Amino acid sequence: MVVAGGHNATAGYQLSGRDVTSDVMMYVHDGSDTSEDAFRLALQLRTAANEIVALDHVIDVNVTIQPINDEPFTLKTDSPQLDVLQVA
Repeated sequence: MVVAGGHNATAGYQLSGRDVTSDVMMYVHDGSDTSEDAFRLALQLRTAANEIVALDHVIDVNVTIQPINDEPFTLKTDSPQLDVLQVA
Protein backbone atom coordinates (compact mmCIF):
# COMPACT_ATOMS: atom_id res chain seq x y z
CA MET A 1 0.00 0.00 0.00
CA VAL A 2 1.04 3.57 -0.49
CA VAL A 3 1.06 5.67 2.66
CA ALA A 4 1.03 9.46 2.58
CA GLY A 5 1.31 11.46 5.77
CA GLY A 6 0.34 8.41 7.85
CA HIS A 7 -2.85 7.66 5.86
CA ASN A 8 -3.49 4.79 3.45
CA ALA A 9 -3.62 6.27 -0.04
CA THR A 10 -6.54 4.32 -1.48
CA ALA A 11 -8.22 5.01 -4.84
CA GLY A 12 -9.12 8.68 -5.10
CA TYR A 13 -6.62 9.83 -2.46
CA GLN A 14 -5.05 13.12 -3.49
CA LEU A 15 -1.49 14.27 -2.90
CA SER A 16 -0.14 17.73 -3.46
CA GLY A 17 3.04 18.42 -5.38
CA ARG A 18 4.63 19.25 -2.04
CA ASP A 19 3.66 15.81 -0.65
CA VAL A 20 5.43 14.07 -3.53
CA THR A 21 8.60 16.18 -3.44
CA SER A 22 8.96 16.24 0.37
CA ASP A 23 9.08 12.44 0.87
CA VAL A 24 5.65 12.27 2.53
CA MET A 25 4.68 9.32 0.31
CA MET A 26 6.07 5.79 0.78
CA TYR A 27 5.25 2.16 -0.07
CA VAL A 28 4.53 -0.22 2.82
CA HIS A 29 4.31 -3.99 2.26
CA ASP A 30 1.44 -5.78 4.05
CA GLY A 31 3.67 -8.63 5.29
CA SER A 32 2.06 -11.32 3.12
CA ASP A 33 4.07 -13.97 1.26
CA THR A 34 3.87 -12.13 -2.07
CA SER A 35 7.01 -11.25 -3.96
CA GLU A 36 5.53 -8.45 -6.08
CA ASP A 37 2.96 -5.68 -5.93
CA ALA A 38 1.90 -2.67 -8.02
CA PHE A 39 0.09 0.63 -7.75
CA ARG A 40 -0.94 3.42 -10.13
CA LEU A 41 -0.52 7.17 -9.85
CA ALA A 42 -2.33 9.74 -11.99
CA LEU A 43 -1.19 13.34 -12.33
CA GLN A 44 -3.87 16.02 -12.66
CA LEU A 45 -3.16 19.62 -13.59
CA ARG A 46 -5.44 22.07 -11.75
CA THR A 47 -6.08 25.80 -11.97
CA ALA A 48 -5.80 28.15 -9.00
CA ALA A 49 -9.59 27.70 -8.64
CA ASN A 50 -8.96 23.93 -8.23
CA GLU A 51 -10.54 23.03 -11.59
CA ILE A 52 -9.03 20.02 -13.37
CA VAL A 53 -7.35 21.17 -16.59
CA ALA A 54 -6.02 17.78 -17.74
CA LEU A 55 -5.19 14.26 -16.66
CA ASP A 56 -1.58 14.50 -17.74
CA HIS A 57 0.14 11.21 -16.93
CA VAL A 58 -0.78 7.81 -15.54
CA ILE A 59 2.18 5.98 -14.00
CA ASP A 60 2.17 2.27 -13.15
CA VAL A 61 4.70 1.40 -10.43
CA ASN A 62 5.73 -2.26 -10.07
CA VAL A 63 7.28 -3.28 -6.74
CA THR A 64 9.51 -6.32 -6.19
CA ILE A 65 9.54 -7.51 -2.57
CA GLN A 66 12.74 -9.03 -1.24
CA PRO A 67 12.08 -11.25 1.82
CA ILE A 68 14.30 -10.43 4.80
CA ASN A 69 14.67 -12.73 7.79
CA ASP A 70 11.81 -14.95 6.60
CA GLU A 71 11.64 -18.38 8.18
CA PRO A 72 11.98 -21.02 5.43
CA PHE A 73 8.93 -23.21 4.78
CA THR A 74 9.30 -26.66 6.31
CA LEU A 75 7.07 -29.72 6.43
CA LYS A 76 6.00 -30.12 10.08
CA THR A 77 4.55 -33.63 9.77
CA ASP A 78 6.98 -36.53 9.34
CA SER A 79 4.44 -38.81 7.63
CA PRO A 80 1.74 -36.69 5.99
CA GLN A 81 -1.37 -38.46 4.74
CA LEU A 82 -4.75 -37.57 3.32
CA ASP A 83 -7.88 -39.66 3.91
CA VAL A 84 -10.62 -39.48 1.28
CA LEU A 85 -13.95 -39.45 3.13
CA GLN A 86 -16.34 -39.19 0.19
CA VAL A 87 -16.13 -39.40 -3.59
CA ALA A 88 -18.79 -37.57 -5.61
